This record gives sequence, C-alpha cells and structure tokens, in this order.
Amino acid sequence: PTNIFTQPGTFHPKFIAINTDGCMDSAFATITVHVNPTNSFTMSDTASCGFPALVNFTNNTVNSDNYLWDFGNGQLSNATNPSVTYTSAGTFNIALVSTTTFGCTDISYESFTVHPIPGAGFTYNPATGCAPVSVNFINQSTNGNLYYWTFGDSTTSNESDPMHIYNATGIYSVKLVVSNDAGGCSDSV
Repeated sequence: PTNIFTQPGTFHPKFIAINTDGCMDSAFATITVHVNPTNSFTMSDTASCGFPALVNFTNNTVNSDNYLWDFGNGQLSNATNPSVTYTSAGTFNIALVSTTTFGCTDISYESFTVHPIPGAGFTYNPATGCAPVSVNFINQSTNGNLYYWTFGDSTTSNESDPMHIYNATGIYSVKLVVSNDAGGCSDSV
C-alpha cells in the first residue's frame, strides 16, 4: 500500500498480513517526515540605472540553514544575507536554493535589471543665420528613446531630430534631456 504523509513528524504505521487461513502477523515501522524549508527573500532594489550596481539581499527563509545563491551573472554565494555587484547592463535571474540537513529543498526566483545609462549628444546646422532661421538638430544620443528639447526661446519638442525656427535675433542655449522608458535613466547636454 501507499500512503502520502503531508505533514512533518514521526509516524509508526502498523502493517498487518492475514493469509487465507486467517493467520495474522504484524510489523511496525518508524517513518520520519522532515519539514521543508520555506524560501523568502527581499532585495535592496529591483533595478538600477547604470553600473556598477550593488544589491543587498535579506534572506527570510525558515527551516533551513544551508543556502546557495545564483545571481545570474556567474557569481554564487553560500552566505545567508549576501550582496552582489552587477558590472554590466541586462536582466539577471536570481535563484536561492535552501536545503535542510536532511536534504529537503525549496527554490525561489527573482530578477534584477541594470538599465544602460543614456548618453545625450547632438549636433545642429546651421550654427548662424538671419532671422527667421531654420535649424536642424541631429540627435546623437545613445541608450535612450525619450527626448525633451528646450530651444532657449521658451519652446520645446519631444521629437528625436527636430527642426526649429528662430524668429528673433539672439544667442540661444539649447538643452537636450534623453531618457529611457525602461528604467527612467536620463542624461542631458
């Protein structure tokens, strides 16, 4: 017969055998069911802008004292509450394997994303002209997909490569803020 023990503890089942003549015999066994660990952990953050990115882990696992952390970047740790530094952009899948002294295990997964920092840059043409002058702005930014231009004359644009007309004579300071929607990372020039 098969029995599934769903709770930890020590059990003493009795086995009884009866033959066709009505003769009986019995045997006892001792079965110990060990408690499983229950994994739980938190991270100091789930994402960062740029690297290096330091992440601290707080292990809230119960019923275990043996841990194996895989940080998804080739680094491993047996510490209870480890830290790791990510040195490149990407999404890293983190695994915590908790094991009891009796070999019972539990596994938990989380992920951490390092977003690349945008680099703002642009050129423009022409640099001078008679009013009204049309100036083409060429966006040379990297790792960004959201743009906010201020043209120094109280006008703005969200285009990647805007053209702007300056109607009045003057010297204008142009600013570009570039960010990415993946993590809110930004840079400006």
